[in-house]
Amino acid sequence: MTLAMGTQAMPSTGNQTHGQMELSNSNVSPFSVVNVGGGTWDYGTGASGSQKHCWSHYNHPDNYHSSTAKVGTSIDKKYANAGSYSLADVYGPQGQTGYAYWDNEAVPPSGS
Repeated sequence: MTLAMGTQAMPSTGNQTHGQMELSNSNVSPFSVVNVGGGTWDYGTGASGSQKHCWSHYNHPDNYHSSTAKVGTSIDKKYANAGSYSLADVYGPQGQTGYAYWDNEAVPPSGS
């Protein structure tokens, strides 16, 4: 699922396993909480001092899952067990596009 800013994310039909949102307008602070992939996704972007803050927080009640936030070359990816939020937050240049991702079938990173 790829969505452009200004398009609302649609609730999951039950078969989605991952998705993303492009947060490209640095003049506004979009945020949303939606039900996707059987879980709850809180994502958005906003100013934090002279930087852009982008976040992706995802909670799935049954699956190990992840969320990722990206601004420019800065990336934060977090994992969580079922029933807990994966909390990805990243900061980067104001002029860069932010991206938020979720995945309800995440595979634990090596060494976890």
